[in-house]
Amino acid sequence: MVSADTDRIEQVLLNLLDNARKFAPPASVITVTATQQDDSVLFSVRDQGPGIPPAERSRIFDRFFQGTPPSTDVARGTGLGLAICKALVEAHGGQIWLDETITDGARICFTIPRAPVEARRDAGQAALTAPIRTAYDAAHVLVVDDEPSLRQMLEGSLRNAGYVVSAVAEGQAALEVIATEAPDVVVLDLFLPGQDGFAILQQIRDWSDVLVMILTASSEPGNVVRGLQLGADDYLTKPFRMDEFLARIAALLRRRGGELEEDVPVIQRGPLQIDVARRHAQVDGVSVELTPTEFRLLTYLAQHADQVLTHAQILQHVWGPAYGGESQYLWVHIGRLRQKIEADPRAPRLIRTERGVGYRLVAEPARPKEHA
Repeated sequence: MVSADTDRIEQVLLNLLDNARKFAPPASVITVTATQQDDSVLFSVRDQGPGIPPAERSRIFDRFFQGTPPSTDVARGTGLGLAICKALVEAHGGQIWLDETITDGARICFTIPRAPVEARRDAGQAALTAPIRTAYDAAHVLVVDDEPSLRQMLEGSLRNAGYVVSAVAEGQAALEVIATEAPDVVVLDLFLPGQDGFAILQQIRDWSDVLVMILTASSEPGNVVRGLQLGADDYLTKPFRMDEFLARIAALLRRRGGELEEDVPVIQRGPLQIDVARRHAQVDGVSVELTPTEFRLLTYLAQHADQVLTHAQILQHVWGPAYGGESQYLWVHIGRLRQKIEADPRAPRLIRTERGVGYRLVAEPARPKEHA
């Protein structure tokens, strides 16, 4: 037994595996081990790639450091994967390092402390159960805004509404909080020092599905569309009413809470399969990566396949009763869903009605002119 947050350690292992896959030759072996020690468990991930150049070894856990790719075919990442691993492991009281004794390939190791003896003894008598926290039980909101007065106002209002609140003034600090504290909602300004909110949002979506509300002074339609396309779940412009802001935060958390109407745990529409309980979708056995809003939107459409749903119906069900005229939310997210699920020609199609008043999911492949 170890003292650990299962989701966070899973994220560490997935980051290390993804890093190994990126640098390992095709068809080579990646080895994962776990070894019990006196006071910890030692994990390691080893690949058979070219290894890490000596000049880069001391920097691989630095934020935004990108190592030399083995070839031009390897896409460069954000430089945050190993830095996030380091932050999460150290937050658990463990250590992470590069095994420099390895000469063929690379081996990254980390430790997680074992649980106290009393906890191990108690576990023999009763199974451990993970703590369950509802969306309204001290949900954690991270505010990212460089304007001190507004940041302070948002902190006070959110705390008065019963939320746990963190607040930072720039994007890199926000990424660290998201990686180590896993907030439920991020309130993100677009105009930040250094990297702007769009760049930060893009990096968040590379590795996290945390709910994101953009809160900004920019009401330009192009910025609204871009924010939604990059994966924001909501977009609110300044100046704003505090009661509307708090209502939108609550609506985001309700959607994450999973108030789905479908009793059947798995929805099947042709090769499209939606596992409601696990919040997982796949087309013909291939997983489809969806943001929380995209998942709820697709699930709602699949629950009412072949039925015409108006803009207002979809907005009020997926975004909440306060919505009804924000059509840009729909066509941006519908466009993203089309890109993700319609690659398979047999998959269901998302069709806009002739008069443009709504959408429907057709379980059978659409005719070319209808799809167009």
